Amino acid sequence: SAEDLVKRMTDRLAAAQTFSFSTQEKHQRLRAQGVKEVAFSREFLVKRPAGMAFKATGGERGQATGAYDGKGLTLVWPDQKAYAKVNMPPTIDASLDRLAKRFNMPLPVGDLLYSSAYEGLITPHTKGRYMGREKVGAVECDHAAFTHERVEWELWVAVRGDPTPCRMTITTKSPSGSLTSDVLFTNWNLSATAAADAFETKVPESFERIRV
Repeated sequence: SAEDLVKRMTDRLAAAQTFSFSTQEKHQRLRAQGVKEVAFSREFLVKRPAGMAFKATGGERGQATGAYDGKGLTLVWPDQKAYAKVNMPPTIDASLDRLAKRFNMPLPVGDLLYSSAYEGLITPHTKGRYMGREKVGAVECDHAAFTHERVEWELWVAVRGDPTPCRMTITTKSPSGSLTSDVLFTNWNLSATAAADAFETKVPESFERIRV
């Protein structure tokens, strides 16, 4: 079933203690002049329960890096010579909750990083159906589609090897219209290693701090 597919995927990701992956992302954002599509790519490194780092290229602000070390989240925009620093709870799970609620940051990739991601994705109100097998790039995938209140989302999971996500789309409906995020996943390594300083951020003294 569609739910079984999500369970297999989330169980495997939850079992990975240190892992890395890459994304190519397209997000529709609501701006004063209407809907704008923002595209960028990211490389992620995650170490449970309290380490996460990413490097982004493209997007509205050019290159960006982010690191969470169990105490705070630091974001750096080298092109703008700017950075932001926010205190965070001591786990990835609690920090993702805080980002979503306090800062209203939609995190479609973050949904997969929870230690109990299944409970966040599948609720008693979620309706899912299995759509069959399709290729995402060169990878054969099982495809499932879900509806949940004001959200529709689809998931493509690799058939062979580890059941890792290959693509995820999320459409959020609101009175002002629908906004879609489309994320392609590649380069999964579920037994990655993290350097001792992988989640530390050294910000040059000349950079200006942005208050968030």
